[in-house]
Amino acid sequence: MAGTHHNIDRGLRGSSVYRKLLCWRRRGALRSSLPKVMGYAAGVPQWPSLEEQAIAATSINAREKRAIALLAALAVLFLASCESPARGPTVAGDGSQAHQLNAFVAAADLTVGINRFPFVLIESDGQATVAASVRATFAKLSDDGAATVKSSGDAIFRSVTSEFPHEHEDGSLHVHEHVDGVYVVSDVIFDQAGFWQAEFEITRDGVAETLTRSVAFQVLADSATFAVGDKVPASRNPTVLDVSDLSEITTHQSPVRGMYELTIAQALEQPKPVIVAFSTPAFCVSRACGPVTDVVAGLYEKYSERINFIHVEPWVLATARNEGRLMLTDVAREWRLPSEPWVFVIDSEGRVSARFEGLVSEYELAEALKAVNR
Repeated sequence: MAGTHHNIDRGLRGSSVYRKLLCWRRRGALRSSLPKVMGYAAGVPQWPSLEEQAIAATSINAREKRAIALLAALAVLFLASCESPARGPTVAGDGSQAHQLNAFVAAADLTVGINRFPFVLIESDGQATVAASVRATFAKLSDDGAATVKSSGDAIFRSVTSEFPHEHEDGSLHVHEHVDGVYVVSDVIFDQAGFWQAEFEITRDGVAETLTRSVAFQVLADSATFAVGDKVPASRNPTVLDVSDLSEITTHQSPVRGMYELTIAQALEQPKPVIVAFSTPAFCVSRACGPVTDVVAGLYEKYSERINFIHVEPWVLATARNEGRLMLTDVAREWRLPSEPWVFVIDSEGRVSARFEGLVSEYELAEALKAVNR
């Protein structure tokens, strides 16, 4: 096996994909820009090697396409920056400093049909742009690169606020707030699988110039996981009855006990909707898991009498804690998760009513809960 891997690597070293990946690595794109843009945690175990990333980019079967779709979408922007000198717009003002603003798609599982389209805007210094008016236009890309406009819509910035304890030098403990967020275009219809382009017209507060940014991404024929309308599996996730302490089945700093009392199978047997959150605040590949878990837990008190809440860690915690490896749980595999975090809102008939990949705001989730609670 090792010999085969070596032969593949040797063949890749002369390829254009490998050279471009090397460009990303040298520019810090894979270990610097990605953590800033998508929240990839520094030091996460099992970050793919350069060779493994090149193999993924050049040898893709149907399942692998789903697994690396987010990397592919991000790659388009970095490929462009490696092909030509970076250029950015000039911020209105003294005109002495050029700033580069980049757009990144914040979802991997975009499919034919109706989609929630999340994205982020990042300045050249790694800071997110949150105060902007954005109009998005979506176009299907042909094999020769020609773009056919299909639809357009306004993006709304959805903020996500999370709290975390911070110990100061004097030993005092204070709760700090951290605000994340994504721009979201709702109900975007993709009528074909393949590669698409989103063009954003961006107007930022205090900046006179309107910017235009484009990003390419892949639309899949079918979702890797369960789509709206699908019946979900009656999974048997661990609950409080299986452990002596909640920390054995959750990494949330302030776990709500009620979110660990039922298996998904038990919840589906009841005539109530269910919300299932797959997230891991401690071992998240993207920093979105902590804020998303906080958002779900924050809605528990208001809706738990009418809706069952379940939080599931997607990674085997014992392996992650003791061996530093991330291994999907049986439940996460059963749900065919292509990324994390994911939140599913399930109606009283056991079908997906709404689903959210990555960051989701309290407003969006509350609206989805209201829809199944009528």
